[in-house]
This record gives sequence, structure tokens and C-alpha cells, in this order.
Amino acid sequence: MNDKDFDLRDLSVFTENNYLSALPAIMNGLCLAFKHCLHNNSAYQDLLEEEIDGNNSAKKYLQQCKQLTSLMQNLLQQTHQDLILKENEERLGLHGIISGVVSRYEKIMQKDQKIETDVDDNLFIQGNVYQIQEMLYRYLDNDIQENKSWYISGHYVNLTSVDLKQLHSNLPAGMYAMLAILRDKIITEIPSGFYDISEEWASRNIDTSELMQLLYWSGVADSYNGCVLEKKTKEHSEIIILLPMLEGWKAKTKDYSEHHFNDSPKTILLVDDEDMIWDVINDMLQDMGYQVILAGNGIEAVEIYENNPHMIDLVLLDMIMPKMGGQEAFMKLKKIDPNVNVLLSSGYVSGEEVADVLNAGAKGFLKKPYRMADLAKKIKEIIEDQ
Repeated sequence: MNDKDFDLRDLSVFTENNYLSALPAIMNGLCLAFKHCLHNNSAYQDLLEEEIDGNNSAKKYLQQCKQLTSLMQNLLQQTHQDLILKENEERLGLHGIISGVVSRYEKIMQKDQKIETDVDDNLFIQGNVYQIQEMLYRYLDNDIQENKSWYISGHYVNLTSVDLKQLHSNLPAGMYAMLAILRDKIITEIPSGFYDISEEWASRNIDTSELMQLLYWSGVADSYNGCVLEKKTKEHSEIIILLPMLEGWKAKTKDYSEHHFNDSPKTILLVDDEDMIWDVINDMLQDMGYQVILAGNGIEAVEIYENNPHMIDLVLLDMIMPKMGGQEAFMKLKKIDPNVNVLLSSGYVSGEEVADVLNAGAKGFLKKPYRMADLAKKIKEIIEDQ
């Protein structure tokens, strides 16, 4: 690392509305980094013990250092375990996630840029859709101005203990979902030159922004018992995300598809100022057979609803948005249509605000980040109760 100050408050590399949700992953990545440093420190202490044989004062000091290192390792292990949250995980198909990400970037790419993909249809993991997409967006956002092409591969790979040792990774041997973003080719196995970033970051001269990205990537992947591999050159970097294969998903795991609405097509007005929410939710709702109209703030939502009387079956409304927030927008929607169906969502809002809108007639509230299956179930319940 260089001599720049590291400031945890510097989350400018993340979207404004997601910086709080990114913080646990960054802290998790920090735990991994410190555990690696303490492991190396412990190894150095063992070497020193042989060098200072016969020096009792030095031995006493070294023993105190070893006790302190052991204490810090135990504290970090407990902190690491506490940071890994599982409640928002669900079965995810990586093919659909990659399709959504590519669709977004194809809208803003230059004519001489391209993205090629080869992702297995049956590539499934257990994870949080927002975090996985955020990882991909952050990597591509940093790279899109400089690169002309990306090749995104997604396949299962069987990694032995020898394979993982060569990758400098501490993951156990087994089957993994491999998601690779490379510059020059589609792959079905891991090329040489890639190493686990949680083991390699300390040996590199990197600035704060890049360090934050590395900590976030490794923190997210580690929370799903995976890792991120990187191949770094003077010109660019390439990454491979490894996540454990989801075993027995066909028989044991349900997702939002079980809440598919089978009657005549319904129309949902999705109101949110985050592009990533649009991508994730829009893809899911359309996959389930709903027609979707998008609005970026409360003002747009009210105008769209007023201009389409009796055409919108449900409004999925974020509480915190610029120009006009969800609470004010809901009250205006109620004036237009006292029977409007509104499902609220937010990550950072007081219980009083939620209670006020629910008491005024909103049909429900989901706290972000929520599971796609929970959203699908709630939407279906509200529409069926009309």
C-alpha cells in the first residue's frame, strides 16, 4: 500500500443510496485483510524466536507480542462471524443476473465497444441479488471508459486442494460457480495468473479507492463462502468470482417463480431513483408476466398514474427519493384514486413514517434489501385481494 490515509468514510466509489449497505461487506473484507496480516505477523514471530535464542529480555517481549497477536486473531474471528449476514439470501440464477447487467451497459456503450457472454442457464448460487449486481456494476463502471470489450463467462468448475493452493486461496476443495470478466476471451476453466485478492492486496501499491473496491469484493464473496480472483497487469485487471455451487437446488430451494401470477396480465408502476433497483425488479417482474412502467421519483409517479386511469394495478413505491418522496407521493395518489394499491419499500426510514402511510391505506411495507421471493409473494397477495 502507499502512504495515503485510509478513510472508511470514503465510500464515493459506491452509489449514494447504497453506501450503508456496502459498509458490512467492506468491514468483512477488512477482517479478512487483518486476519491475513496477523497470520503473517505470527509467522514472522516464530522466525524471530529462533533468532533471539539466549536473549531473555527479547524473549519476554516477543512472548507479549505473540499473546497480543493471538488475542487480536480471536477478536477478529468473532467479528468476522458476526458480520456475515444470511437473512437476505436466496437462490439466484447467474444467467439472468448477467443478462440484466449486460442489457444495462449495452444502452450506454460506444459503437466500438462490445460485451460477449457465455453463462450456463443452470448456474445457480445462494446469495443476495443486490450485492452480486453491485459487484459487477462497480467493476464495469470503473472499466467502461478504458476498455473496448468484455468477455463474461459463467460455468461450474471442480477445484482440487492443489488448484486452490495455486490460486493462493484458502477455500475448501469442491464445485464452484465461476463468473469471469476478462478482456480477450470466453473461458471454461481458470487461466494461470489469477490469485485470491484477500491474500494479495497487502503486497501491492494501491490507492484508497482501489483498496475499498478490493475490500468490498472480497467481503461480499467471503460472506457466501467464496472469493474473488484477480489478474493484475500494468495496463488493466481482470477478475473471476468463485462462489460455492448450490447443491440440490431443484428439490430443496424455492424462489420467486412459485409466486407467478397466472391470471390476465397486470401492470405495476415501479417507483425508485436507483438504476440498479430498476434493473433487478424490472427483470423479475417481467419474467413473472407483469407489465412494468418505470418512474424515477414521486413527481413522475403521480403524473404517470394520473395519466393512466384504471390501467395500473399496483404501485411499488420507494420512500426516500429526490424531488418528491414516497410519503408525499402516496398522499397525492390517494387523492387521485382512493383505492390505489401501494406497496412501500425503503432501507432507511423511521418506523413512524412507515406507520403513517400504512395507516393511511398503503397495502404493505418491505425493508430493503429484501428477497425477491418476499417481494413476489407480497405483490401477488395484494393483487389477488383486489
